[in-house]
Amino acid sequence: MNWDAISAIGDIIGAAVVIITPAYLAVQIRDEARASRYAAVTDATTAIQAWYQ
Repeated sequence: MNWDAISAIGDIIGAAVVIITPAYLAVQIRDEARASRYAAVTDATTAIQAWYQ
């Protein structure tokens, strides 16, 4: 294998990482937002139940 082929493979891997990383971060942010909303609803429900009791 020559250095040009190794360089091309490295470029392809680098490009794939650049594409995959923001997608992974977007999924993580979406999951965190969903968990935050769930926690807020749970807290509000608990507060309302405590108020009724």
